[in-house]
Amino acid sequence: MSKLPKLIVFLVMDTARYRSFDFESDRVNPRLNSFIRDHNALNFKRAISAAPWTIPSHVSMFSGKLPSEHGCIDYGFKVDKEINFLPKLMQSSGYHTAGITSNGLLTRSSNFNFGFNDYICTWNLFQDLKEPYRSSNIIKKEGFLGLIKVLKYIFKNKPVKSILNLIYRNIFSVKKDSTPFTIKTTELAKSKIRDCVKKDKKLFLFINYMQPHMDYNPPEPFRSKFTTENINLAQSPVDFYSGKYTDKDISSFNKLYKSEISFLDSQVGDLLSCINKEGLMDDSAIVITSDHGEHIGEHGHISHYFSVYNETIHVPLIMKLPEKNNQILANPDLDFVSTMDLYGILCGLIMQGKGKSENNSFRKSSKPIISELYMPS
Repeated sequence: MSKLPKLIVFLVMDTARYRSFDFESDRVNPRLNSFIRDHNALNFKRAISAAPWTIPSHVSMFSGKLPSEHGCIDYGFKVDKEINFLPKLMQSSGYHTAGITSNGLLTRSSNFNFGFNDYICTWNLFQDLKEPYRSSNIIKKEGFLGLIKVLKYIFKNKPVKSILNLIYRNIFSVKKDSTPFTIKTTELAKSKIRDCVKKDKKLFLFINYMQPHMDYNPPEPFRSKFTTENINLAQSPVDFYSGKYTDKDISSFNKLYKSEISFLDSQVGDLLSCINKEGLMDDSAIVITSDHGEHIGEHGHISHYFSVYNETIHVPLIMKLPEKNNQILANPDLDFVSTMDLYGILCGLIMQGKGKSENNSFRKSSKPIISELYMPS
C-alpha cells in the first residue's frame, strides 16, 4: 500500500485570470514562478473553469460535476449532502479537513462546510453558528418583510454572536479591502499546518483568498510596482455599463488588478515557505488555481458574471503532487484541461494511497472542455 500524502492543499485565488499573470518574468508573480522552478510544479497554460463565477465553479471543483449536474447555480444554494463532496471524502480517508474562506458566498448556510472538521469564514468574529444567507440582499429585495425574516433567523441562532458578526462585517468589508483578510487567511493556514505537524495528523487544507476580486485596493509596495497614480474611482459594474469610465480609468483598473495579484503572490509564497520549512513539501499535493477570471473592459464587460469569454474562464492552474505520484496525463503547455477534473485527480491520489486503482489524470483531450454560464438572480 502506497502512503497517502501528509498534506493536501487546495488553494483558490478568487477572480484571478490567467492573462494577468506573468510566468515568463518575475515582475508580477515571482513567488509562484520560484515554486514552479524549485519544486518541478506543473503550470497548466490552458486551464478552463467550469463556470465564470464563484458558486457553480467551486462546487464543480469539489464534486467533479458540471453546474448543470450539481445544480448549485444561484444565490441561496445548498450543497447536496448525498453527493461525494471532496472534503467529506478527504475526511473519510483519515485527513483532518480545514477550510478557510474570505468569500461570503461559501458559507455554512449553503452547506459548503460539509466534510470540514474546521471551517473558518474570515469575515466573521464567531464561527460556531449558521447565519442568514446574504442578509443585506434579503432586506433590500423584500423590504420590511425581509428584515423580519432576517431578525427571526438571528434570534433563533445565537442572537448576540449573530448581531456582532453583522456589525463586524459592516465595519470591516472584505469587498472594499480584502488585504487584511488575505493576511489573516495566510496566518490561519500556517497555523493549521503547524498544528497538524505537531499532532502528526494528515491535513486537507482548502483556502479561498478573496484577492484579486473587485474592489481592487492593493497595499504598498505592490501598488507602486504598477501605478503611482492617485486612483479614487468608485469600482462599480453599474458605473461601467452606464458609460462613466474612460479608457484611462479602465487602464487604471488593470494596473490595480495586477498589483493585487502581486501582493497575493507574496502571501501564497509565504504559505509555501511555511510548508517547506515544516518539511512537508516533498510529501504534499498542492493545487493553486482560481474559480474564474475577470473582465476589465474587454468585450464591453467588467466583472465576471456575464460571459464565458476567455477572460472569465481561462485561469491559472499550478499543481505539485508527491514525487512518487507525479504523473498527470496531460501536457501542461498544450492541452486544455478543466479545473473540474481536479476532483478526480485528488480522489485518485487518496484511492491509490489505499491500494485501489483509480484514474488520477485529466480527462482525455479528445473530450470537450465545458464551461457553463448560469446568471445569478
